[in-house]
Amino acid sequence: MDIVEYTRTRSKELANYLEECACSPLTFEGNDPLSHSSSNHVHLWYLEYYSERNNWINVEYKLSFISYILKTWKNRIKGFFPYQSQGYRIYVYGDLAPTISVVANTEIGFPYKHILAHVVFVDDISDILKKYEVRKWSQHFSDIGNMSHDKLLKAISSNNGSIGKPTASKLGVKVAELRHLIINMGLSSRVNDIRKKHQRRPADFSHVIDSDHQILFYESILPPKFS
Repeated sequence: MDIVEYTRTRSKELANYLEECACSPLTFEGNDPLSHSSSNHVHLWYLEYYSERNNWINVEYKLSFISYILKTWKNRIKGFFPYQSQGYRIYVYGDLAPTISVVANTEIGFPYKHILAHVVFVDDISDILKKYEVRKWSQHFSDIGNMSHDKLLKAISSNNGSIGKPTASKLGVKVAELRHLIINMGLSSRVNDIRKKHQRRPADFSHVIDSDHQILFYESILPPKFS
């Protein structure tokens, strides 16, 4: 039984999420890999949310979950222009939830140079996933109470799409915590829809990483015309 079928026997909702992640939109416009990552990343917060409530979700399962997405992405990116001449870089890294990303392999190389001082490269994705066994996803938000999607979105809308201090204060959180909440509740696109409505530029929610600690990165470099 493959990972999708197995997941569906346990949770149809999580299986649907797995397939949505594997089919998420990908784009490689421009020469800046950080821009690619901004579009081509998935914070797997929903996987961590489920793992806290279902003891059948362990490191081995999470690895299979991520491996399925990456395998699907590898097949899909053969249809994009960097496949012939540049190749790709695929990343799994430890944000508040495990995060996956794919970029074109341009002359810029590693996309996340702004946090390079905190990066530790690992050879095994499991090394990243084991960190979440020690500290659960929800512990990052233990002091914010019961924050619903509607409450968060209404606060942003009432402040004309702002995700700055006035909105954060209204919700009783810090600005950085608000951005983390938006990401980990899967609301990035909905928040940017609100910002667009109020004629604000879209916010980049792809690289909100806690740089006070080491960040584990798994990197896979795929050459042009890889098989």
